[in-house]
Amino acid sequence: MKTRALLFATAALMIVACTKNEAPPRDEEQLPPEEQQDDEQELPPYDENPLTPDPDFRTNAVEGYSPAGTDNVFITFSMTGEAQVNNLVPTKAEVNVDGQHVTVKTLAKDVNFVATGTTGNGSLKFLASGSNKFNLILNGASITNPRGAAINNQLSKTVSLTLLDGTNNRLIDGATYDVPDGEDMKGTFFSEGQLVVDGAGSLLIYGNCKHALCVDDYIQINSGTITVNNSASDGVHCNKYFRMDGGSLTVEAYSDCIESEKADVIIAGGAIRATSTRDKGKCLKAATDITVTGGTLDLRTNGAGGKCIGADGNVAISGGVLTLAVAGNAYYDTEEQDIKSPAGIHPAGNLVVSGDAALTIASVGTAGKGISVDGDATFEGGSTTITTSGAIYKYSSSLHSSAKGVKADGALTVNGGRISVKTTKDGAEGLESKATLTINGGTVEIEAYDDGMNGANNVTINGGEVYSYSAANDGVDSNGTLTITGGTVVSVGAASPEEGLDCDNHTLKITGGLIVGIGGATSAPTSSVCTQRVFVWGASSFTAGQYVAISSANGADLLVFRLPRAYNNMALVFSSPALEAGTACTVYKGGSASGGSDFHGLLTGASYIKGTAAATFSFSGSTMVVTSGTTGSPGGGGPGGGRPF
Repeated sequence: MKTRALLFATAALMIVACTKNEAPPRDEEQLPPEEQQDDEQELPPYDENPLTPDPDFRTNAVEGYSPAGTDNVFITFSMTGEAQVNNLVPTKAEVNVDGQHVTVKTLAKDVNFVATGTTGNGSLKFLASGSNKFNLILNGASITNPRGAAINNQLSKTVSLTLLDGTNNRLIDGATYDVPDGEDMKGTFFSEGQLVVDGAGSLLIYGNCKHALCVDDYIQINSGTITVNNSASDGVHCNKYFRMDGGSLTVEAYSDCIESEKADVIIAGGAIRATSTRDKGKCLKAATDITVTGGTLDLRTNGAGGKCIGADGNVAISGGVLTLAVAGNAYYDTEEQDIKSPAGIHPAGNLVVSGDAALTIASVGTAGKGISVDGDATFEGGSTTITTSGAIYKYSSSLHSSAKGVKADGALTVNGGRISVKTTKDGAEGLESKATLTINGGTVEIEAYDDGMNGANNVTINGGEVYSYSAANDGVDSNGTLTITGGTVVSVGAASPEEGLDCDNHTLKITGGLIVGIGGATSAPTSSVCTQRVFVWGASSFTAGQYVAISSANGADLLVFRLPRAYNNMALVFSSPALEAGTACTVYKGGSASGGSDFHGLLTGASYIKGTAAATFSFSGSTMVVTSGTTGSPGGGGPGGGRPF
């Protein structure tokens, strides 16, 4: 059954050179010299991947393996002579051999093609003139093609790829492709038709020229272990959707690790470990939406402006364990004349985090964002932990950008789950919305260098537990109105003129909740709209760890709070349903406390031993706001207040 194929002799060849040095070039926009990556963050050089297979690579082929049924074609590669073919169904498949290069024309559906053996100069190609879907079983196959794809399916039919249990398989392309006229050859494993991957074996792919695994339709991975080693372009690339339900996928790519060029990326299970090294590279990239409902994702970007998860549509995460590391810096885009920052997650549409999703994001580069959303960001559940340590990126004296935990150009809403954010450098805010920031439930814990929380138009807290600490600015900052109707709120601002609760002289409305706001100053609650009583107190000389307490005349402790920082002058805003008209109250400094529950210094049910009485107050009649002492001069800030965006 072996005849000479005319594949290389008669086809007009187009030579495509894709050496490592000629891999997709860096974009023309350049980083200012002062913002170039430092030595510790330089991109690693490409490995010199030999075209001759490593003799130590063990394929673990299963001797004597035969699939169930009789529609089988067995292809055995070797380092010398011609590939051996045992075609049991010559009426269902035509097979031609030219040395170690094998071409197949399918004549019937669901024929099993079993590939095994090792070659340093061969390939397996399925012709476009075929007519039926087929099954490809890799039984310890190691195929190297110095002039093109190792496996090349030109047939627009489904390929069911099975990685035979316990086997190791390897595909290596060349740095230069010979592409016949009228054909595509976009990667080491290339398919015009859909690809479905199963089995419990392994597949190692080197992408020396283009993509490592490329399909001009959809890719679905159900099982198996796939490793992409140092792809020159995308690691995994498909035109339609990419879906993963199981198995393991490890990708190191110069460009994007996994890209759906025209559709969605869906992760429902399995394990993904991906590293993108190119500037603006993404680990997961979709032309539409990205959905994660399960699985384990360990994603890292090293290039300037890189994104671990980037979608032109929406991102929805309702399950899975995601660990995202952002190592690149921001850069200036000369075409858009704007700064582009790296981020763990960046949808051009909206973001929803819900269910039992567990996200951990660390960003270390200049102006790095944990999450940056062009639309609305909504947290319904799950846990989100973000740390940023990058400094401000300064392109010019008037154009600069700083790190953020979560930034949304639209509304930012927390309905449930747990959010923990820590930022450490100048200008870095915890949660920021360019529109409205609303917390209806869940637990929010922030330690930020700049504002803990900032909303351009409004900040509203209706429920949940909120701790917002700023090292150098406001705890909670609204550039419009600030409304609190419920929940537990502990907000800590820096020394004067910074505030625990800041709304730039707009309306501060309090109608419910247990609220403690401290800072060097405070915005004044608007008494005409407050329906829950609020006490505002200013005093001096406070030390970190010192207690401030408020007790009623009947001996009830209404507030026991341990200060997280020292103040020369401090303004306290306290509101609680326990504040009643006609009841005299005393403010104490110092003392000690034990027992009870502790929410960032706010003790509930604790036993308090009184310190020194510092002030007394009471509410009379319908009075909603009582002020005692000097509360300082409020500061400004946020977008429009002169801080970096």
